[in-house]
Amino acid sequence: MLIYIMKNRFTGSLQGFLRGYRRLILAALVVAAAVLSQFNWQDVPREVAGSADIRDGDTIVVGGHRIRLEGIDAPERDQTCARGGRSWPCGRAAETHLARLIANHDVICRVTARDRFERLLGRCTVAGRDINRSMVRDGMAVAFANAYRADEAAARNSATGLWSGTFIRPADWRRANPR
Repeated sequence: MLIYIMKNRFTGSLQGFLRGYRRLILAALVVAAAVLSQFNWQDVPREVAGSADIRDGDTIVVGGHRIRLEGIDAPERDQTCARGGRSWPCGRAAETHLARLIANHDVICRVTARDRFERLLGRCTVAGRDINRSMVRDGMAVAFANAYRADEAAARNSATGLWSGTFIRPADWRRANPR
């Protein structure tokens, strides 16, 4: 009997199928709407502009929005690196370098999404200069994923910033030094 019912349900037209499974489809749509409503898509501005407060080498606050510089990963504030047989505070140096790039100018960030910590992800410029790219090119951050790989290679080849000595990649350092 069950096989007969299943055969008749699935061999009918799409309209017949939809009619037979109307409640199931409606329930699935309600669940999907509930899940999607958890994501506040309208709360993600396309662009944020204004003066910036530096939080660390890859995070700034503009207009009350925490923005993670997309495509880069800078050393953590407490992270140290080695150069010339000595330890140096590369995390603080990255933060200072970012502050110099911004140098009390307004920042414009094109926002693409939110990260898992609810920060906005953005590509930011100061006076038309891509500060994400500058951080990597100047050797004060590493490229994250495929973004800015050529800039990282240039910094590595010229032994600039982090590449002037030895360091642990920021993501590896965070895993070894959980908060």
